[in-house]
Amino acid sequence: MINSFSKIRIISFDVDLTLTYSKKTDAFVFWSVLKKNGYPHIEFSKVKKAFSEANKIQEKKGYYWHNNAQKLAHFIQVFRLHRLGIPANKKLIDKINYQFANARNHSAYPDVIPTLEFLKKHNFTLAIVTNGIEPIIIDRLLSLHLLSYFSIIIAAATWKNKKPHPQPFQQLIKLAKLKGENILHIGDDPINDYQSAQTQGIKTILIDRTHKFVGSHYDSITDLTQLHTLFQSN
Repeated sequence: MINSFSKIRIISFDVDLTLTYSKKTDAFVFWSVLKKNGYPHIEFSKVKKAFSEANKIQEKKGYYWHNNAQKLAHFIQVFRLHRLGIPANKKLIDKINYQFANARNHSAYPDVIPTLEFLKKHNFTLAIVTNGIEPIIIDRLLSLHLLSYFSIIIAAATWKNKKPHPQPFQQLIKLAKLKGENILHIGDDPINDYQSAQTQGIKTILIDRTHKFVGSHYDSITDLTQLHTLFQSN
């Protein structure tokens, strides 16, 4: 685990599966969005299969396309639509992407507000670094009473490149007017969050809520409240 937090001034968080989670599966939300866009005949079982096949490709290709996450995301969406027999075009994909992000019903994990309260009490500046769409992320944080905790919000869909491209973290360093060593980033993705932030000199902790990476080389926690102990012991 990180030896010292004495230089940390800003703590940034990813959003999905770090601060919030969806009560609906992505396949179900995608299916619902398709029905709204003129494809009510598509069976849910076929959508689940298309998602499963696309996820396998994404896991494999993600390591090779890490500098062009948007290209990969577009490829995956085209793949899903083709598997479902739906002609893919940019207008439809953009529409589906926006509606998909907006349709997911999110809740905050129980450890989120106590941790944010603890960090604010100890005078840390808090930030968001996510691949989400800015208006949707802001609306979600606002509805969950989280928005007021954060001074900086970087929604990479607004920028040219998404994580794991370093641009979102470069933007964080620029806005914070600090060095990477003064920032701690916490996220759930080993590539998008952990490795990407480290390339910019940012300290990182993986939030491993499902205990998937226990015993690995990652500095990780399984609950955000573990940060309380880490900071109090430094």
